[in-house]
Amino acid sequence: IFAGYDQDVQDFLLIIKQLELLEKHYQRLDDSRLSDEELDIVLEQCQQELIEQFIDDCPPLDAELIYRDIMTSIRGKRDRVASQWIEMALAKTRELPTLGAAEVISIRKQLENMPAVLSEEQRKRVRVEIEACESRLDELEVEGLFAKFNDLSRTGKMKFLTRLRDYLE
Repeated sequence: IFAGYDQDVQDFLLIIKQLELLEKHYQRLDDSRLSDEELDIVLEQCQQELIEQFIDDCPPLDAELIYRDIMTSIRGKRDRVASQWIEMALAKTRELPTLGAAEVISIRKQLENMPAVLSEEQRKRVRVEIEACESRLDELEVEGLFAKFNDLSRTGKMKFLTRLRDYLE
């Protein structure tokens, strides 16, 4: 059937080889655990691997265009995931002034476990919100200590204030 089409068959086999490699590379690149910097490194590794696989031949398909399209798709997906996560996380932090310690700690833990797909600007916003959680926890601790102070007897309050004055001097 393919008699006389040896070059076409060879070209077809090269296309299949490149497509299989590109599919493998897409799987490596489409990893939400990678930071933006790590993603760039993996992209360079994939491009280098492609060059090494076709050291004797030029890849039959336009690798530069294909990688550009792959990265446009992956970066768009990462941006959507990051935007959704930021929107959800920041919505919870708006309630901080009214939340108790357990809820604030839960929000802080969620913020500390931010996904790798966040941009540096988004990471800065998250760090600001983590600091807001810390401030709220400090406020709650002071309120708790003051409530305990109020529960002391008059004698206990006087002893505490005396010790506090000695501590501050």
